[in-house]
Amino acid sequence: MIAIYCAVRDLERRLERSVPEEREPFTVRAWDEFESTAPRADCSVVLITWLPGASETESLATFKRHHPQHPVVLVTRGDMTNARALAGMTVEDVVWLQDVERDLPAAVGRTCVLSQSRTLADALSQGRHLPPRLRQALLLAISAPRPVRTVSGLAAAVGCDRRTLWHHWNAACPGPLRVQDFLHWVLLMRALGGKTRDRSWASVAEEVGMHPDSLGRLARQLTGLGLRDLDTGRQATVADLFRTRVLGQVLAGEPDKLMFIGQNAVERERGNGKIGGRSQRVHARQSVTTKPAGKSDDLAS
Repeated sequence: MIAIYCAVRDLERRLERSVPEEREPFTVRAWDEFESTAPRADCSVVLITWLPGASETESLATFKRHHPQHPVVLVTRGDMTNARALAGMTVEDVVWLQDVERDLPAAVGRTCVLSQSRTLADALSQGRHLPPRLRQALLLAISAPRPVRTVSGLAAAVGCDRRTLWHHWNAACPGPLRVQDFLHWVLLMRALGGKTRDRSWASVAEEVGMHPDSLGRLARQLTGLGLRDLDTGRQATVADLFRTRVLGQVLAGEPDKLMFIGQNAVERERGNGKIGGRSQRVHARQSVTTKPAGKSDDLAS
């Protein structure tokens, strides 16, 4: 589900039609209703036509302080006054209202990818069914500032043999997904999170330490979609596959957490007096890497 806040009735359908087809929009006009709905959504779209002086601007800032891990796409008019007002805001993406049909589908797709990546981080940090060494390794794989390309490299980084990781993985996360595949999914999700309309796949691939052809083969191997398919706003589809194939197996030992860990993790952490995770600044994008499984020539296991 995509939560949409839109107090302008005439723009509701325009926003709803711009959400990726595989995501159901849920539109509200009252901010208090948005605050109760949004934490249960994969991501949110907030329309504030003019930012300076709008009550919603401060309400959004307060919402992001309370829900720092929930991804938000802000839609506003492309105006210099609005552009200046963005400087102090913390959201995951910004789309100009005049470009909403063109740019919102991809922006929502990227934020869905970000949402699932954060869900994975929550799942791993709270996954008590995972042996400590395996949990440490998987958390390192998704948070390392530099790529962890192979299982051997990951094992070395946490001070064990790769066979130890394989043993722990097979015992705690049984299923078709291998440790190598986990690393490859992490790489693909990070690549998708860094792809914007203005960035080429060659630039994204270089950032994650791969050749574009290898990244394309990896995307097709894991999802059945090529880079051109993903360029058309199919990131949300990949986010769904990630939830099913990766989160579903990683949380096999605690299936009850799969429905709640991403949506309610921040609220639970706040109840414990500690809030984890940070939102990205507007236009600031992070990328990380790891390399594919299977026969890709850039990667080894």
